[in-house]
Amino acid sequence: MKLITNNTEWKKVISILLVAFFLIACEKKNESSSNNLANNVITITKKIEPQFKYVKNFTEGLAAVCVGNEECKWGYIDRDGKFVINPKFSSAGNFENGYAYVRFIKEGVSTKAMLNKKNELTLINSSSKFVRIYEDGLTDNDISFGLVPFARLVDGKTQFGFVDTKGIVKIEQIYTAVERFTEGMAAVKVGGEKGKWGYVDINGKMLIEPQFQFAYGFSEGMAKIQIGNYEEGLNGYIDTKGQVAVTPKFKNANNFYEGLAAVEVTKDGTKKWGFINKSGELVIDADFEFRTNEFSYFSNRAMVFSDGLAAVQVFGKQENRWGYIDKSGQMIIEPQFAEAKGFSDGLAGVRIGNAVDGKWGFIDKKGKFIVNPIYDDVQQFKEGMAAVQSGKDKEAVWGFIEKQ
Repeated sequence: MKLITNNTEWKKVISILLVAFFLIACEKKNESSSNNLANNVITITKKIEPQFKYVKNFTEGLAAVCVGNEECKWGYIDRDGKFVINPKFSSAGNFENGYAYVRFIKEGVSTKAMLNKKNELTLINSSSKFVRIYEDGLTDNDISFGLVPFARLVDGKTQFGFVDTKGIVKIEQIYTAVERFTEGMAAVKVGGEKGKWGYVDINGKMLIEPQFQFAYGFSEGMAKIQIGNYEEGLNGYIDTKGQVAVTPKFKNANNFYEGLAAVEVTKDGTKKWGFINKSGELVIDADFEFRTNEFSYFSNRAMVFSDGLAAVQVFGKQENRWGYIDKSGQMIIEPQFAEAKGFSDGLAGVRIGNAVDGKWGFIDKKGKFIVNPIYDDVQQFKEGMAAVQSGKDKEAVWGFIEKQ
């Protein structure tokens, strides 16, 4: 048996015991309250027991869920967890204006279709190349402004366009790549792999001529663009008329939310993050570091203002922790979490312990746990529902909790 001989080792043991005690207390609190947690006027109820392999957020009262293991099939459930459209699809998008984009195998061929809430399908014949995940959790397969990207092969090359909910081609497949529609416009790439990006409207009219190395969706009237190649290019922003609103000078940057955007700058020889306004002024100093996977965290809306707060990462001498700042840059919820997601419906998912086996729960804007950290992963609240995961890897299953 190894004896503990120094203060550092004692501190580690005490920290482990405190986390274990906290998790046990959380479990017992949940059980004793019949899976209901209350704090003033906010009540969270375990609505749908964890049972699904994968899930998406609720949109228009329905959520896409996947059941099975090796051949997971997607269907749609209502807020009571009942299947209203049985699981039979190889992939399924979110509903918008009564339609969702789905895929299924027909006679050994991947077939695309538009699905309505009556379980009626409109087939679409096209090939596809890849699916991109966006900051709001949506994908290229999700409908936006009644349109969804689709593709065809021309001389062995994939070309993209857009189809409407009836399967009618609205924008011809003439582009090397496309983004989904945001604020009435979509970024499109012309001229092959080394081509440039511009923007079209929902009728396919080119509103902003192709001129950018990379271009992204609009948010609050601003779109992030990049000048130069991927490795050395710089990011800036344009307005809806295509005019440069913020000069490209940032190596990395996020979209605008609530009037501010997170950008990366070099400060004292270190890459750090701060926030700019729509004039490009650094209004919150670059005091935050961002060493985790950028793509996955932006997808969870970290480093993004929502409900007046933004999750930021602060590095100490030994470890990094996440907390929340307001728009003045003041730390409102002290850095204490292993991971953190953006606020939605007044609640934010946070992880205690470490980023490997720590547990997730939800806090309010005062930093108080409303949903105790007992889950292995969580998604944001949408339409009053949030997906929560129990178990890991092959044992992982998802269910939903409800905010009342």
